[in-house]
Amino acid sequence: MVTLKCHNCGREIEVENPPKEFVCTCGAVNVVPTFDGTGDAACTCLVPTGFEWQEPAGIKEGPGGKIYITAQGSEMTKDEYLEAFKLDPDLALAYMRKLGREGKEGYTNLSTLGKKKVR
Repeated sequence: MVTLKCHNCGREIEVENPPKEFVCTCGAVNVVPTFDGTGDAACTCLVPTGFEWQEPAGIKEGPGGKIYITAQGSEMTKDEYLEAFKLDPDLALAYMRKLGREGKEGYTNLSTLGKKKVR
């Protein structure tokens, strides 16, 4: 068993197999540090806590399948992503791309500004 601690609220959870990232009940995204025993301790920084950091940043596709890239740069399979964020990365990417093409009602989206009629 491994104990993981949230950087935001301090809540601790115990898991058998530590994930690459996990979302605490407070909403904070936590990257699980990995140490190989060489060098100094990992450096710390201000970790993002907003919901948008749970969205996938990108995807790699190859003969082995799809690998999803998190906002923090971790590479995960779909199952790992679903377990860490409780969010289907394919649906999230499709939604984000749709917003990029069409914009959101009531907001000015620079990527769709030239397509809208100006009165």
